[in-house]
Amino acid sequence: MAVMWLIPLGWSLFTALRPVDSTNQYGYFSFAGDFNFDNFTQAWTQGGFSTYFWNSVIITVPAVLLTLFLASLMAFAVSRVNWKFNITLLIMFTAGNLLPRRSSPLRCSRWQSTSKCRTPSAIPETC
Repeated sequence: MAVMWLIPLGWSLFTALRPVDSTNQYGYFSFAGDFNFDNFTQAWTQGGFSTYFWNSVIITVPAVLLTLFLASLMAFAVSRVNWKFNITLLIMFTAGNLLPRRSSPLRCSRWQSTSKCRTPSAIPETC
């Protein structure tokens, strides 16, 4: 079954690695001809992907590092320090990571007809 899912991906990669002239000369189902990355470099330069890539890096890397830092601080506090609600908080964090955001009880179903939810703790994606 996995091979059936991988065949279209492999075929797309095979087609992307072939130049147009080679495909026109030998056909789509032929293994003859050149293989190179010219299509990828052309798409990268014409589409301006380098700008988009660096914008994504500038946003993603600090967000991931900050999240990991804050999560490690909280994990240390919950797992090592004994206080009244540490097990309860640990269970809540674990359940929060297991449940998708769409299954949150803060659905704002009463206010979906308006453009904004009126609850202060509402999740914007679910409104």
